[in-house]
Amino acid sequence: MADKKELPLALLEILESSTDKDHILSASQIRKKLESKYGLTLERRTLYSNIELLEKYGHKISSWRDNSEGYYLEERQFKQNEVRSLLNAVNAAAFLSPAESSALTRKILATLSVPQRKLFQEEIYISFKNGRNDAAMSRKFELISDAIRSREAIAFTPLAWTEDLDLAPAKERVLAEPRFIAFFEHRPYLVATLPDKASARWYRIDRITDVTQEEHTFEALSEETARSVTRSCPLDRDSAQETAIFRCHKSMIDPLTDRFEPFAVFRPLDAEHFELRITASENVILRIAERYATSCVLLEPSHLHERMKEQLAAALNAYNK
Repeated sequence: MADKKELPLALLEILESSTDKDHILSASQIRKKLESKYGLTLERRTLYSNIELLEKYGHKISSWRDNSEGYYLEERQFKQNEVRSLLNAVNAAAFLSPAESSALTRKILATLSVPQRKLFQEEIYISFKNGRNDAAMSRKFELISDAIRSREAIAFTPLAWTEDLDLAPAKERVLAEPRFIAFFEHRPYLVATLPDKASARWYRIDRITDVTQEEHTFEALSEETARSVTRSCPLDRDSAQETAIFRCHKSMIDPLTDRFEPFAVFRPLDAEHFELRITASENVILRIAERYATSCVLLEPSHLHERMKEQLAAALNAYNK
């Protein structure tokens, strides 16, 4: 049996677990739940005073005066659309193990009422995890996050594709100053600066190994530099950059903005087309032109426009053989 001093906490638990705008409890129903679950018997006047106490301490409770039915907890830690976003993110995060995802899912669902939890438990959340790498990814995230907070450099070995299409470690390790962890196209990246280098580099976290913290420390970035770093395109690997202009069919606006915003500029051209302007390396520009060749035409720079024509002609020739 709960102590009378615990009445406000017990009342809050009843409101959190059993009520929402679609599940409203009358004063009598709340009193019965308090008695059956916690062994607490109380008069209506005591119930009303404890509801007022919860409201005084920031809990927004809809009452009979508001809805003509009874009481429910009007505001929660997360809205339902926020819960859905969190659940999808948790189940897609490659750095969380299945057990960690399940534990976080339970904690997130606990912020909802029981009827709302049942609705979410009926939904399907697709996991993209690779169980063999979850523990290693989680450990890398911890090391990188600790280094970002303490402003300590890290060293790691990048992995790159070989001619045999195997991922192999590079010959030299990288000493980097970790700045952010960012997600691009659902992949986690380490955004880092290199000692004595102004530009930032992006490294896929699943393609680095042997991460260690180093004694080298570094200063925080200015606000302007931080903004510049976070807007740099993670697809770029070469130092030489060019600005490319594409004419794209309007049907491509959604996939291209999803892929390149905020790294690119989009401008309407006519009723059927828009312009995509992006600064990247030659290789990246040509890869974009190849991938979207049926809907986007590379206009500038002219030398890449000509090279793309040659590549398309060679591809057509191969298909005609």
